[in-house]
Amino acid sequence: MSRLVRCLSVVAVLGLALSRPALAETHIPTGTLHGSATWTTAGSPYIVDTGYTVASDGTLTIQPGVVVKIGQLNPSNPGAIIVSGTLNAVGTVNARITFTSLKDDSIGGDSSGDGPTAGSPGDWLGVNLFGSGSATFDYSDIRYGGKGLPFQYGGVTVSGSTAAAHVQSSTFSNGQASGIAVLGGVATIDGSSVTNNANGISVGNSGQATVTRTEIANNSTDGFYYNSTSTSAASSVTDSDLINNGRYGVYIGIAPTNGALWPHGDRNNISGNVSKQLYAYAVNRTVDWTNNYWGTTTAFVSNASQCASNSPAYPGHVQYTDSRAPDGPIRNTSQYIQGATCRYDYINSGSSSADVFVDPQCSTNPPLNTAPPAISPSSAVTGTKLTVTDGNWVDTGCHAAPTYFTYEWDRGNTQVGSSASYVLSSADVGQTISAKVSGCNAEGCTTVTATGSVTAKAAPRLGVRDYWPMWSHGPIGVNETNGNLVLSLPTASYPTAIGSLGFALTYNSQDSQDSGLGAGWKLAAGDDLSTPPVKLIDHALLTGSAHFDQAEVVWGDGSSDYYSHVGSSNSYLAPPGDGSQLSRNTDGTLTLIDEDG
Repeated sequence: MSRLVRCLSVVAVLGLALSRPALAETHIPTGTLHGSATWTTAGSPYIVDTGYTVASDGTLTIQPGVVVKIGQLNPSNPGAIIVSGTLNAVGTVNARITFTSLKDDSIGGDSSGDGPTAGSPGDWLGVNLFGSGSATFDYSDIRYGGKGLPFQYGGVTVSGSTAAAHVQSSTFSNGQASGIAVLGGVATIDGSSVTNNANGISVGNSGQATVTRTEIANNSTDGFYYNSTSTSAASSVTDSDLINNGRYGVYIGIAPTNGALWPHGDRNNISGNVSKQLYAYAVNRTVDWTNNYWGTTTAFVSNASQCASNSPAYPGHVQYTDSRAPDGPIRNTSQYIQGATCRYDYINSGSSSADVFVDPQCSTNPPLNTAPPAISPSSAVTGTKLTVTDGNWVDTGCHAAPTYFTYEWDRGNTQVGSSASYVLSSADVGQTISAKVSGCNAEGCTTVTATGSVTAKAAPRLGVRDYWPMWSHGPIGVNETNGNLVLSLPTASYPTAIGSLGFALTYNSQDSQDSGLGAGWKLAAGDDLSTPPVKLIDHALLTGSAHFDQAEVVWGDGSSDYYSHVGSSNSYLAPPGDGSQLSRNTDGTLTLIDEDG
């Protein structure tokens, strides 16, 4: 059956292919800040071309979500941010602040304009605090900084005698030197993660550090490196993980003469480090490193009675329980006293088994989230299943990350779901759907709001019956989804020598073309106009068994013709024996031309 020229307009609601939006970019030339300045998300990422200094009278505030990238003059002269005044980098769990290499395209896009590149350890020097400089890092990520010797430089370096760094819920990773170096002044570090650097945290010269609830792991040399002569206060590490570092978990080199100023540590998990878990350069058994976990194959072993009653009168030491015995995870030595070998650790690891944890002990804190969950897809219609990830979590203290998760889906302020997925319904159309994830362990739960939200749309209903309800009465048809009005007024059919001939006046409300009768109106002539096309199913837009690469033209008499899509073109192949042509126009309409043209 040949068909005359007939036009159908089809409007489909399609899933959008999202491309990364063009990012604003603010270049910060070499210079010095006096007074106050704020780096905002609207100007992010900020590109520090070579170096930037916050003077003693300057205050730089960085808003949540900002990305700061630091370049270099050349490989021998990496860029840095020098702070003699005040730096406030306070992000949020859902909008972290990032300090990274200019080459790091994984965040903030290709800021260097040289194609896909990745950051490398030591790409930039770090954030350095001089004089009385002060910096606060909260929900901040510092990566690829710290170029130089591990105990002299860090992603953040505190150098000034009265400088101070306050760190909370932040990460320091992939540095060539230390994640954090404290060479003067003080640093307080809580609930953070220091991983994949040379040293994790280094304390030297006159520096002093207080570390709590922090993961110090997978650094190539030492987890906590101490070589300080501070006379102000003792450094300490508590409720933290110092695990899987390439040499020592804890290294204590040069230390103050006063044993009370030596670094001490309690309730830590210090295990899995390649060499000693704790190496002290000198003996000082007054230094308290009791109540720590040293690994699965360790235990406190008591000395013979004569060892405890004679100088140095030490009751025992932490010893390996495998083939390495009597050696242990802490540097130790031995003396022969009255026929007994008396072994003791260089520092005070305890006087009995009660002072050594058999299993990692956990501080009473819930898990720590370092990257929020995310919802996908970001745009959806009714019937779509939304899913939310768990996000990234690190240990708080020595206990494990979350043992289980709970979920909450909200429509506005109303909870509508409690699993890791949620299927959009008609009640969600036009409403904002968001999600929260709680990471829980025996100590409690931490609840984090997922990034992004979804405003639900009505599902496209294309075609006949199940997909595109088409209200029709006589010659009038209305697409109930998009309101498109189609009117066809056929005349009687007249017999001729080559077949029937008829005329029809048609109107399509989405056809803006004016052929002389007004926009949308057409006068057509040809055969079989008594059965005009009224519906289209574009099966390429459907899902499930209804999805295939064909267009279906449904005629007024209920019959259908199927046209196969030709490759990536706008053309369709007619059914066998049918010389008509179906093509898609640039405005989204489809034109059907019969075999007679």
